[in-house]
Amino acid sequence: MQSETRIDSLKSLTFVIGLAILAPVVFLILPVYLGALAGDLGLGEGQLGLLATIELLGIAVMASTGLYWATRWDWRRMVGGALALIVLGNVITYVVLADVSYTGLLLLRFAIGLAAGVLTASMLAYLAAHPDTERAAGFLVSVQTASQVASIYLLPTLIAAPVVGGIFLGAKGIFLAMALVGLILLATVKAMPRTGESDEAEVADAEEHGHAMHAVSVLASFVLFFIAQTALWGFLELLGADAGVDDDKTILAITISTAVAVAGPLFAGVFGNRFGQFKPILAAGMFQFIGLGMLLFLEIDFVVLLIALSVFQFGWTMAIPYQLGVLTDVDPTHRFIVLTSPAQAVGVAFGPVIAGVLIETLGYTAMYLSVAFALALYLTCILPFAGRKS
Repeated sequence: MQSETRIDSLKSLTFVIGLAILAPVVFLILPVYLGALAGDLGLGEGQLGLLATIELLGIAVMASTGLYWATRWDWRRMVGGALALIVLGNVITYVVLADVSYTGLLLLRFAIGLAAGVLTASMLAYLAAHPDTERAAGFLVSVQTASQVASIYLLPTLIAAPVVGGIFLGAKGIFLAMALVGLILLATVKAMPRTGESDEAEVADAEEHGHAMHAVSVLASFVLFFIAQTALWGFLELLGADAGVDDDKTILAITISTAVAVAGPLFAGVFGNRFGQFKPILAAGMFQFIGLGMLLFLEIDFVVLLIALSVFQFGWTMAIPYQLGVLTDVDPTHRFIVLTSPAQAVGVAFGPVIAGVLIETLGYTAMYLSVAFALALYLTCILPFAGRKS
């Protein structure tokens, strides 16, 4: 009899990291993705924004349904079916991109987003069931961030090569690459464990002791956290220009600081839960306050911008594995972790809007203060539930 895949095996973690790269790939490569489609399809900014939003909406909607099925159904079967749909959908997009109507393209990408939502919920349920959530999530977020940096660097070369080996690439090459990654994961889907069924007695105990309300508070902290991150992230180029930093240098500072962010989750990957959750989350928050303080109180030039963004982004990625660990601890049923994806989506949606209004009406100082306020609220919501170790 063939042995079952262990949830704590390197094989299963490697596979799930692959899911973590493929599922949110549109978000990870968003600037390159929209730029390529704008050039090939001639779509306006509003149409491009809706095209990205509809796919991300599909992810959030389907991930939310994981509240019901992610602890009950067979992960491997769900992931296998979703990967097959993603491969098929991206091949179809590649074939019909030039001829399909805009509405048809929206529907197609929404369907692919739904399939990616299945991958997202399964990945999160896996992390919740892993015996060392913080360490597993640390490696996952680190590799995911590194793949983002590499993709943003390499994809323009792919897009700029119209034909390679008789295969037309250009912007369409992005969809072919997505399909190829999906096909590789589909071929290795046996590395995904079957399921992480919840114990009914454990569910009853969680409900009796109000764990759901604790989970809601932690999920609220996710919303606040991503409001803070995206409020600043969405306007990095503009704040550099406002401070008189050359555009090329601002982009270089963003690129380097994003590469530095790869090291953030490695702290959890190396140390796991050795220091508990309270201290790393608080330390990560302090890093972000330091980065904000530099932007707020120092005269911004390239060096200040580079250091401030590097410190800020390091704190951003360092916190995420421990946030997931806190949610896993307060919700022993492992049901609510799938809601981290829609919680993040809400934060991502509102952060740039809030920042944009504040910048237009009150200036960049007001935006920096709003980010600091959101971070303070986030820490207030999550730290009471974070595990401590002496």
